[in-house]
Amino acid sequence: MRKLRASARAQEDLLEIWEYHAHQNTEAANRLLELFREKFELLLDHPLIGRERFDLLIGLRSFPMKKYVVFYQPLPDGIEIMRVRHGASNLAGLFDWP
Repeated sequence: MRKLRASARAQEDLLEIWEYHAHQNTEAANRLLELFREKFELLLDHPLIGRERFDLLIGLRSFPMKKYVVFYQPLPDGIEIMRVRHGASNLAGLFDWP
């Protein structure tokens, strides 16, 4: 069975996205997270479907989801979601970790 992992930063991103949308409509925020889960399952089944983003991080791929971009890395036994950011976000320094 392939494994879906999410980095701590990706988990924080998803929480921030949920909180932003839940401020207006909790049900809509919950539906959006469900759409992310479905997209993650698609990526798990087809890990090379995303665009290569080696300019940001070696091995990184991205895939759009509504107004957001899912950044992930294929792994031998699954994928790891690295970040989930709004499509208009500045990507400079997104993967500059201490």
